[in-house]
Amino acid sequence: MKNLETEITIRGTPEQVWSVLTDFARWLGHLFIPGLFDGEHAFRLELAGAGLTRLRQSEQFRGILVPLLPRAMYERTRQGFEAMNRALKEQVEQRHA
Repeated sequence: MKNLETEITIRGTPEQVWSVLTDFARWLGHLFIPGLFDGEHAFRLELAGAGLTRLRQSEQFRGILVPLLPRAMYERTRQGFEAMNRALKEQVEQRHA
């Protein structure tokens, strides 16, 4: 199993962040056959102070291929999470400025 998690603090309430993120809170996917390479994706919104929200985006990878895949794949995934986090932060903060 391999876990990947990123986080960012956004100026906005959890409700404001959620309205931009939509109701897509969790995703479980498989590569062809369950147990081969599974990914469980999650978003968590936490109060981080007055008018601030901490977004935690994570993926838990399971399956027999997990240890065989190159580190670069996980690094690209982490970079994609961070890019999405920054874009979400920008959208929320522009809408609710």
